[in-house]
Amino acid sequence: MRRKLNCLAAWKASELTLKETFHGIVEESWTRCRLWFESHAARPIIVRLPADELVRRRLQSYAVIQALRNQIKAIASTMDGLFGAVLFADAEGWLLDAHGDTATLSALSRLGITEGSCILERYIGGTALGSAYSSNTAITFESSHHYLVGMRQWSSAGVPIFSRETNERLGVLGLLLKKTRMVPTVIPLLQAISTALSQVVDVDRDKQMMAQIYRSLLSHIGAHVIHVGSTAEREILHEHHPTPLSPSLREEMANITREGVRPRTEVRLHGKPYIAQVEELTGMNGEPFGHLGTFRDMTREETLEQQLINAEHQSALTTLAAGIAHEIRNPLTTARGFLQLFETRIQSQRDKEFLHLTIDELDRVTKLVNDFMGLARPDHSKRTIVDLTEVVRSSNQLISAEAALSGVRFITAIDDEVYVWGDENQLKQVILNVVQNALQACDGADESVTVRLMAQEATVSLSIEDTGNGMTKEQLERVYEPFFTTKSTGTGMGMVVTKRIVTDLGGSIDIASTEGQGTTVTILLKRAQPSERLDDAQ
Repeated sequence: MRRKLNCLAAWKASELTLKETFHGIVEESWTRCRLWFESHAARPIIVRLPADELVRRRLQSYAVIQALRNQIKAIASTMDGLFGAVLFADAEGWLLDAHGDTATLSALSRLGITEGSCILERYIGGTALGSAYSSNTAITFESSHHYLVGMRQWSSAGVPIFSRETNERLGVLGLLLKKTRMVPTVIPLLQAISTALSQVVDVDRDKQMMAQIYRSLLSHIGAHVIHVGSTAEREILHEHHPTPLSPSLREEMANITREGVRPRTEVRLHGKPYIAQVEELTGMNGEPFGHLGTFRDMTREETLEQQLINAEHQSALTTLAAGIAHEIRNPLTTARGFLQLFETRIQSQRDKEFLHLTIDELDRVTKLVNDFMGLARPDHSKRTIVDLTEVVRSSNQLISAEAALSGVRFITAIDDEVYVWGDENQLKQVILNVVQNALQACDGADESVTVRLMAQEATVSLSIEDTGNGMTKEQLERVYEPFFTTKSTGTGMGMVVTKRIVTDLGGSIDIASTEGQGTTVTILLKRAQPSERLDDAQ
């Protein structure tokens, strides 16, 4: 009996304290409203958000609004037919969602309480929603508690919503009834809903954070990722592509993922190499969750691997050239000299033809050895200012006769006094290599080779263009490979040496070719000024 009396006394004391708290909040609200409205013509100022801003804020609070709508039926059934309007305002007091019957919402709209309006006291007067926002306390207002006369036929209740993780205010949840007094069970009910809504917000925030982490991880993977579902349709649920894909390539990756588990294998899709791997996904309880396929583009790695192989070949060739070139060239010179001597002593024309053929073959071997030497020999030449115009003209004199014999039109367009830093002999070797290739690519009749030399502000452009046979894409990709040649008598070393010389001079070389239409080789070198040449001469 004594315990019951103590509990009853404690309940009455807490109820008295709660009433005193509510009464104090109402008094403070009236004081603020009196000061505000007496200084502003004693009438509310209705403000509303622009339509696009309202949409933006609703999207930001989408999780809360959806969760609240799921609770509306529970609120209505609890209120036993006394359901009026349930309101949700965001952390800044803007009303984002309102639920209720049409008559109730229309009546509130006439009082300035509608989606997009502000529930702060300065706009709609003192209400439980505005006071809950100001005091961060759950509270109910009877009809007589409202400051503005238009609201005195309504009772209201308001509960602030706080994040359980960050303790920041997320908004205010409110209820308005067209009654003199608010139903006593409203505050506990709204507080329970407020707790549920805060949990929804925290869960949604965690989901967004996990999604952001997921997207960040995908962005660092650098591979194409496709997630297909576990249903019979195997539809694409999610995909990530670091670079754009054609629709057909995307579908091909999706089909590989749909086929099922695949260990890490190399595949070629649309002519490009990929490392493909497909894994089965399962949920926490082991249920199938579809397949995840990753496709890593290995084009760069393949290119680097090929460059490494080429570098190894180059190194091997350099070592080979350095080791045998000197040993071969001297015997070749001796053999050629004796064959020329025998030629003067032989009377048979047929035997002379055999000797000529042998000497030509020795000359071809000698050219190959010289190319080896050019590839292997370190660049010890002294670079000076070279008049490239004169180098090109002197080279053209050597070539023009060969062009005339072949029936190829030889065209030149050369700027005067074009100077570059370099070695005259090496530059002449570059020009002769490229121009001879151009002549040999022409069939003769109606074919032409054009040499252009143009000076620009900081660079010099030397282009050799022919209208000959051209090259296929595969041939163009291999043009700088040692020993690769499209000519029956070529050594495959000319362009290798040419590129090395141009690169050593700090220049660049570019080849554009179309099969059956011709080839254009463009060489860019650093330009030197005549004044530099005079200084160098001094």
